[in-house]
Amino acid sequence: MYIQSLVRIKSEINGYQKGFVAADKNLSTSEMMTRINWSLQGLTHIKDIQKISDNLQLKPEWLRLLNLAFGEALQDKAIAQDIRVSERMVRNYWHRLQQVLDIDSEELKSQGKNMRIVTLNRAREAGLID
Repeated sequence: MYIQSLVRIKSEINGYQKGFVAADKNLSTSEMMTRINWSLQGLTHIKDIQKISDNLQLKPEWLRLLNLAFGEALQDKAIAQDIRVSERMVRNYWHRLQQVLDIDSEELKSQGKNMRIVTLNRAREAGLID
């Protein structure tokens, strides 16, 4: 439904040996047919999938963190128990994830904004969570 959510499996798509085409349902019929033909020819077209960062890849632990925090509404202590790391490591995951999502914690603090809500919104925009 949301093409940006494919960013979660982009590495698997790149390794796929057959044709794979990402297409937004809002494309014109002719453009959609062109992409279908590309896929049938074995081509891969995923340039519509936004790159999160050129220098830093997302770690699976960070995606798990997002799913536990926002999908299952767990707090850091419960997340740490679930993924079998310390609470300090969970805070480190949050920090690293926020760096990738280009979230400036000092700026948010000065504006009085909630860091988790901003992280949730940015993660949704990036296609990391639905």
